[in-house]
Amino acid sequence: HTFVHNSLMVQGFMAKLLCDKDRLSTLISYKLGLHGPSLFVRTACSTALVGVHLACRALLTGECSIAVAGGVSISSHALPGYYHANDMIYSSDGHTKTFDAESDGTMFCNGAGAIVLKKLAHAERDKDHIYGIIKGSAINNDGAEKIGYTAPSVEGQHHCIKQAQKVSKVGIDSIKYVEAHGTATNL
Repeated sequence: HTFVHNSLMVQGFMAKLLCDKDRLSTLISYKLGLHGPSLFVRTACSTALVGVHLACRALLTGECSIAVAGGVSISSHALPGYYHANDMIYSSDGHTKTFDAESDGTMFCNGAGAIVLKKLAHAERDKDHIYGIIKGSAINNDGAEKIGYTAPSVEGQHHCIKQAQKVSKVGIDSIKYVEAHGTATNL
């Protein structure tokens, strides 16, 4: 009887560990035998891009030779609906139309994505298929200078872009793509 009780306690403990979002990265590292930094990052809407930024830094400092960065958003609760209000975050028609002139809000959903990162010289040496090259990145927080708690300031965005450009050592004329996040709100 004691053995069964202890076994159930161990199973319950392990189930709790395996379902804990904060342990996802270390679980993947354990299962795949990965070494180096294994971090869980949560920065609201910027989580996945901050993870990519940190992975790039770990590659540059030699903490790892390959990095996996990504993001997951899964809700166990069905969204029954929401109330749309002008100038708030939720879309009036249930669609997110980022950077569209007719956008008026966003929708939240479930999803996951990950990328594998290497230094360019190593990827070329290993004959990897290269989908893109990250030349630089930066992150910041503009404190009380923001337009509002959930919206950045123009100055903060400008500073962050300048930092990324400085790190990348590229001229403004050579920039062909800038990763951006947009909630599709009027702002």
